[in-house]
Amino acid sequence: MKKCLLFFSIVLCFVIRTNSQTITSVTDGNFYMPTTWDCSCLPLPTYTINVNHNVVLDNDFALNGGSLTIGTNGILRENVTGRYLTMATGTIVNHGKIKVSRVGFYGGDFTNLDSCLFYSVFYSGAYVNNMGSITEVDSLFIESYFYNDAAGSIAASKVSVNDTLENNGVLNITDLLNLHVFYNNNVANFHNFYSNNVAENDDIFTYNDFSNHGTFENYGSMHGNDDASNHAYFYNDPTASFIVENDFSNIDSVNHLALFENDGAVYVAGNFYNRDSITGDGGHICVGQASTNAGVMTGPFDFCDLANGGPPDFNTGTIGSDVTYCQNSCAEEIGKNELSLQHLDVYPNPTEDNLYFEFAVTPQNASIIITDLLGNSVFALSDINTKMVAFEKGNLPAGLYIYQVKTDSKLFSGKILLQ
Repeated sequence: MKKCLLFFSIVLCFVIRTNSQTITSVTDGNFYMPTTWDCSCLPLPTYTINVNHNVVLDNDFALNGGSLTIGTNGILRENVTGRYLTMATGTIVNHGKIKVSRVGFYGGDFTNLDSCLFYSVFYSGAYVNNMGSITEVDSLFIESYFYNDAAGSIAASKVSVNDTLENNGVLNITDLLNLHVFYNNNVANFHNFYSNNVAENDDIFTYNDFSNHGTFENYGSMHGNDDASNHAYFYNDPTASFIVENDFSNIDSVNHLALFENDGAVYVAGNFYNRDSITGDGGHICVGQASTNAGVMTGPFDFCDLANGGPPDFNTGTIGSDVTYCQNSCAEEIGKNELSLQHLDVYPNPTEDNLYFEFAVTPQNASIIITDLLGNSVFALSDINTKMVAFEKGNLPAGLYIYQVKTDSKLFSGKILLQ
């Protein structure tokens, strides 16, 4: 009996040691090569694994209950395209570089403090804290809380948000589909943005096409190069600006419950169409081309069709008596709201002569581009390291122009009116 107990005790100690073993790389080499590790063994899913060298992932690896830490000088990279790095439970912390095509984190915690190149698919079912860069992702699926720190950046082609994406850094995304919660507290750049649930912008948000089918609240600056549409609820705060370079529509084609509540500044360079409800409290809406109201517009807010200098071109709906027409300068109103939180002054606007860009803090290698409404560049300046830049109107024809100012951490955009 005593011999049996001794035997089981030895086995139990061996199992515990195996499950909790810590291994550390001692040289460059393959992940599944014993000589790469100080234990002269192979990594197991339950191990505490430390990568401090250039380690090649020569087969798929699935962490389950252990931890994987890539040190400051460490690199974990696949030997051929298509390798899998997955995690069921456990912790992965990257201080160095990870280069893997297919990443699937189904649980656990992932912290990135340096560089991750996930070339193909990144399934994020773990809690993610990104304080570095995650780039070249083709498809990113967010299934758990994803926190992008102020020092973090993400570049991806297609992103699907099924939990929460909180951005405090920089996003550069081609197509984003928001099915749950999206918060932007810094810089977010999209080609196509589609939201079917809850979204909020508190800083800089650029897009090509924008479509809202949920609840969207804007407390910052939104600038789009093409169309925008609201099919549910959109709120534009008094400090916010919403700029659409092409057409805008407010319509719920099924239930006719779309509500666009504007207390700030809205500029639509193209056509404007309202089928449902637009309300506001002191806001301002400017339209560059044809405007149509087939729904309800109630104020108090100011509406200005720049083509006719007054109310909508076509009105088959209802417009409240508290809606005024062209009482505020479109250029001044949009400029004031758009720049109020961005620490950049653009003045005088409108102008007949020189225009000045003045930074609150001296920028490092900033750039300024000014284009006409067709997208043709009329002024470009890069490597700016001074607090003030002067732009001379010269022989440019009078009209509306678009400026875009980029610094190392900010993107400013807006309208200027040359007279």
